[in-house]
Amino acid sequence: MIHQRFEDEYLDEMANRLLYEWKDLDINYPKKEEGFYTSDDSLSLAMESGVDVDQNFGKGQPFDIEESYLIKDQIYITKMLMGRFPKCSISRSGFFYYPPGEGMRWHTNADTPYLRCYLNYSQNGDSYFKYYDQETKKTVVDMDFPGWNIRHFHINNEKDNLFWHSVYSRTHRISVGFRIINNLK
Repeated sequence: MIHQRFEDEYLDEMANRLLYEWKDLDINYPKKEEGFYTSDDSLSLAMESGVDVDQNFGKGQPFDIEESYLIKDQIYITKMLMGRFPKCSISRSGFFYYPPGEGMRWHTNADTPYLRCYLNYSQNGDSYFKYYDQETKKTVVDMDFPGWNIRHFHINNEKDNLFWHSVYSRTHRISVGFRIINNLK
């Protein structure tokens, strides 16, 4: 997995605009504890049962943002990624807002096995991406940097080599995901 700090003036303006629009969202559901989303016990249960929350349980409580609402932003980010991955098809796989105290439970995305790229904005860096390292057999907490982060990692569908991962945020967090498919000449 690759994780880097990412700076871009357009994306900074986008984050400020979106957080201003979303700061007054009325959140009328009970928050779950951090461990509900990212505990090693939750991972063990998911791995033992072979159940991927992507397909069966739902992902937690982030707000999935409508594509039409952010089409200009999506086009900008896609063009930027085309520069990084010039021989690849790029398709959006998610656009989420995580208010403080929300996350996404353990999942693998094994139903769509491609390189994934996520850009996420963390208001103050108090959020993270957690994954299971198949080589060390341990979980890794990868804290976000304040501001924009970019991560890319491989998703596969081999039962013994799934990429289990989860997210938790104690701050305002935006996440934009893409599938990167190496299929162009």
